Amino acid sequence: MSFPSLESASGLRPMAAFVGITIVLGVVVGKATHIVLAGEREAPRRTGSREVLPTPDFDVVDREGRTLALSVRQLDLVASPRALWQAHTPRRIAKALAGALEEPENEDALLAALLPDADDAGEIHVDSRAILLDSAAHRRVELWLRGLDASGSRVGPEVRGIRTVEAGDELWTLTWRPEELLSQEQRAVQGGGDSTLLPLLWTRRIADELARCLWPDTAVGAQGDPEALVAQRGRIWAALMPCAERLVLGDLTAADAGKLLTELEKEGVQLHQLRLAFRHQRRYPVRSDDARNDAFEILGRWRYVDHATALAMACAEMGIPSAAHCPDPLLSNLQRRVGALLDARHPSSGLERLAGDLLTDPAWAFLAAQPAVYRFRRDQPVHRRARHYYFDELPETEPPRVVSTIDAELQAWCQHLLEQTLVESDAALAMAIVVDLSNGDVLAVGGTTPYEVAEFLPTWHVFTPGSTFKVVVMASALEEGVVVPEESFFTHNRSYRIENSGRPPISEAEGQIPAYVTATQALSLSVNAVLAQIGMRMDDRAFYGYLDQLGYGKLPGLGIGVERTMRLTPLPWKKAWTQASVSFGHEVGVNLWQHATGLAAVISGGELRPLRLLREVRRDGMTWDLPETERTRVFSAATCDTVRSMMELGAREGTGRHLGRAVRESGAPLEFGSKTGTAEKVGTEVCLHNELWRNRENLARAKEKLPPVSYAEARNRPKPGHKSCYTSSICLFGRVAGDDREVMVLLVVEEPRGKGKYGSQVAGPAAMRLLQEALGITREGERFALEIDEVGFTPSTLEERNLDDLPWAVEVPLAW
Repeated sequence: MSFPSLESASGLRPMAAFVGITIVLGVVVGKATHIVLAGEREAPRRTGSREVLPTPDFDVVDREGRTLALSVRQLDLVASPRALWQAHTPRRIAKALAGALEEPENEDALLAALLPDADDAGEIHVDSRAILLDSAAHRRVELWLRGLDASGSRVGPEVRGIRTVEAGDELWTLTWRPEELLSQEQRAVQGGGDSTLLPLLWTRRIADELARCLWPDTAVGAQGDPEALVAQRGRIWAALMPCAERLVLGDLTAADAGKLLTELEKEGVQLHQLRLAFRHQRRYPVRSDDARNDAFEILGRWRYVDHATALAMACAEMGIPSAAHCPDPLLSNLQRRVGALLDARHPSSGLERLAGDLLTDPAWAFLAAQPAVYRFRRDQPVHRRARHYYFDELPETEPPRVVSTIDAELQAWCQHLLEQTLVESDAALAMAIVVDLSNGDVLAVGGTTPYEVAEFLPTWHVFTPGSTFKVVVMASALEEGVVVPEESFFTHNRSYRIENSGRPPISEAEGQIPAYVTATQALSLSVNAVLAQIGMRMDDRAFYGYLDQLGYGKLPGLGIGVERTMRLTPLPWKKAWTQASVSFGHEVGVNLWQHATGLAAVISGGELRPLRLLREVRRDGMTWDLPETERTRVFSAATCDTVRSMMELGAREGTGRHLGRAVRESGAPLEFGSKTGTAEKVGTEVCLHNELWRNRENLARAKEKLPPVSYAEARNRPKPGHKSCYTSSICLFGRVAGDDREVMVLLVVEEPRGKGKYGSQVAGPAAMRLLQEALGITREGERFALEIDEVGFTPSTLEERNLDDLPWAVEVPLAW
């Protein structure tokens, strides 16, 4: 059961909500400072204490300061079942809580949450590793449950709500129903007459009787050593109720928390049994509830870590290389920290992980947020319950704000265009990335598919780049000096058969092609035959070296999630086969991020600059710029200027001419270049529609324990609506006339099944709209952004310190 979020729709930390929490905090630690207990004959014992709340995490904002992710402090009701049910009655507490919340219909649900070890029938099955009865112990337990002594004579009432269960080989375990065994009715029966046993006396009797049955010769009796008796009872209850702590209600409102506190105080529930706990919950003001079409998947997720990871994290925090190097006096501290890390969630992917990794670097330790601390006095009056009294508090510091390169409005518009393209083309997948060429900032990146894919598509999906790869090939050939732009080539009438090779002829993808073209025209018209001729002129080691420097064949190593790519074919290359195929974008596999990095290096002037997602860190009105990654010169500026002019020709007269015509007719002040790509999959490849269908089908079959669909079966599956499978893509770069700022867009559509198949037809329109939006020529995304505003996309862009981030600085009343 969850209650309304403590965050505002805007994603900020709202003042009103935290005033409420502050009030609750005051209730938790006492009802302000006043005269404690007038007329008390003996002075109370007074002790001081302090409580440290959870440390706030970092915030993530977009390049304009709009909040993408933040931690909101919230209240939870947390139970320690083992401690709670040794002293209280399950049904009574569940009913009291439901009444306090004015939700009597949820009484059973609350009871189930308070008894986390119980099954749907309300029974707890004791683990045989904790309690296992042999024949003798089984007989003793059965006699006790029936109220009989060893001779079979009745010595007490029957015990209901617990029974033995056969485990095989003359062994038995226990199963019990807490609601029945710990009920007030059961305690009344066990008390005898009009006397009802107190819960704590009854649960101690249960533990003592079970200990006597299990260990008749060594069990500690009621008059035995007190410490040993407590330990023995603890061992029994740890077996009966293994769960030591469990979240009962999450995300409580301040009002509900106050009602619960009042009710818990009436019932005499202690803090170690059932308490209100503060924690930070990760919130995403911009995210959609539809995970499949989440425009902000790039934000990533927080997940739990395994023991090995938690141990490594704890060792790093303590400054030791491993657990083996931990000094003996600190081992207990290490174990506690590992336990805490296992219980907490950690950023595991996307911007969350990048920001988390950044701030855990020792160089940024000075920005670590400090948790809120409050001090209180604990008074123990004679013969009365201890009370806590609020003294003062230290507010938590403002968390650091990690500024990403993402433009939130453009990111949302990008996702909208991808989804629109996916539907219109009936494609298997669509993805795009937008890059500011001046600094390598990623302004938007995302993907969408109608199938179930758990990973981030731009780094996970591997595709054949096709003709967009020719940009890199031409730059390599120009740099090597094996071709000049004006050189003329025979196009072989759209079917180029390499002499003495035995390979099938190389055909063309689209459009009318002259018999002879220059190298410049070959790139703008995307002539496979000419690029193959040019590529085969290069030394394969030099060709391979350029691709290797640009990062092809290697994982980007971004740290935002699972990455995949295809290794470059090892050297030496056969010229008529591998080298010719690579020259027009085949026999090579890339992911979107990787290919965008290579293309951006060529278009921006020849220096390889890893694309980045984080720009700076801000806190308390100060800004720390993140250092730029080191650049590597791959191509000369002259080479890249030549390739750019070829792409600009492609936008005017080549495969992008339809887009160029539309821009001119619209009057948009856009200067741009283009390179389209259309790659047809070979017969041995499984079409992506069929491959993703196979993955989905095999997940369903695994649940039904049916044999999986084979690769061959998926490959031979019919292709409704199309005979061949294509990857359609386009790369655009452009700037507003008279402005130096340039933006690049790479958009890929896998296996369109509509009327179009070429990159200019399928991917071109969406890419052009995205480019113009990124340059500010259009504001088509504004209306879409306003729709997001209605569900919470209205984060503050103020740079000054936000007082709403400091709820504990609010003045608290001195009387209650």
